[in-house]
Amino acid sequence: MKNMKTGKLFKQLLASIMIMAFITLLFLSFSPLPKATYENCEKITGEVINVFKGSGKNDIVINLKNDGNYYYVNRGLERGLNLEALQTQLINNNITLYYVKHWSLLDPYNKTRHVARLDFDGNKIYNEMP
Repeated sequence: MKNMKTGKLFKQLLASIMIMAFITLLFLSFSPLPKATYENCEKITGEVINVFKGSGKNDIVINLKNDGNYYYVNRGLERGLNLEALQTQLINNNITLYYVKHWSLLDPYNKTRHVARLDFDGNKIYNEMP
């Protein structure tokens, strides 16, 4: 009788732990992107090989040479950036990007990176940092 109670208690404890782990993973997956600051951003310089409209709502996506990541300006077209002008200006040229360091279960390898600042030829083309 005692072993049955222990087994039932163990199953309840295990179920509780699994539920808490699931809730934690959900929280981590859907946590919002932090506000961009110089402290929580990484700087990268590279040659642009492609600029295109992303699948998100009016996002602009940039690919750099020898870099398998996607750098996106969230709603860049709504923020005054012009896709055709960026393609003409940036492709085959070096740029500097600042992207927000952020991990999500939805992108565990951090291949899609939110651009907080875009510099080209000494000018800030886009900036959302204070």
